[in-house]
Amino acid sequence: MKTILRSFLFAAVLAGFVYLIIKYQQQLGTFVNRCDGKTALAIIGLSAAAILVDIIRVALLFKILGFSQPVLRFFVVMTAATAVSYALGSKIGLGLRVHWQKKHCGIPYSVSAASMAVETVFGYLFMASTILLGLSFVKTPLPKAIVVIVFGIALFAVAGFALVRYIPKQKDLPQNFFERLLDTLRGAFARFPLPVIAQCGLVLLLCFVLGAFFTALRLHLQMACLGQRCDTFTIYIIDLFSYFVSSFWILPAGFGAKEATTALLLSNMSVPKDAALIFTVADRIITTGLSILIGISCLPFLGHKQTKRNGAPK
Repeated sequence: MKTILRSFLFAAVLAGFVYLIIKYQQQLGTFVNRCDGKTALAIIGLSAAAILVDIIRVALLFKILGFSQPVLRFFVVMTAATAVSYALGSKIGLGLRVHWQKKHCGIPYSVSAASMAVETVFGYLFMASTILLGLSFVKTPLPKAIVVIVFGIALFAVAGFALVRYIPKQKDLPQNFFERLLDTLRGAFARFPLPVIAQCGLVLLLCFVLGAFFTALRLHLQMACLGQRCDTFTIYIIDLFSYFVSSFWILPAGFGAKEATTALLLSNMSVPKDAALIFTVADRIITTGLSILIGISCLPFLGHKQTKRNGAPK
């Protein structure tokens, strides 16, 4: 039933997305024309740089955990898993990533699951702190108190469910959710010494900041190509908040939910409604389209025989 619902939603959102492209094809053409060669290259380069930072982040994380592998190997695995997830409209990318990391990088399932738990916790903490900091400087159409309360509750729920989801289930695991959550936390963070976790957190923080820098510059250039003026930090906070909200959505990369949230917030920030919609459509085409193209080009490499596990501890 859940698969049918997801497929229906994916088809409906995709149809709506195509409708917006057809409706605003003239405005999208103007957007493309305003992007000269250097600007277009800069937008694509910044989008690719953000993807590369994510991959380097994972490679460094596993190196700290004792599984040193070439960055190119993680690049192939992660981009291919992302492309399959986007193309099928299903959140199977994480499962494929864990499976291919085991097959092609020699990383045990339990270690991959634990690393994802660490990434999830630090990632949502970074988003929470950045958005809450941004609310102090950015004028939003929502009351700050409501946003902070809802965001805090959502942060706890997402982090908790994500941790429970990523760590392999054990037969002797307590049935009570909170006991299971505590057991999951112990399993994820007690697996490695505290100094190792601290190193992971520092690397993740630096990579998150660098990725945020590239994303903010790209969003600024895209808004400039629309002929709209909006503070770069404001655009980034809106995009980050939209990303967080869309993480609850059942479609990968928040497809549909992220666009709706971003357009709603931008339209309430003195950006014309049509410009806000064009901005979200162009952003989805650039980011998701680039990820799919890169991932599909990497899929053939996963068909080769299993890679040697040079860095994996026995």
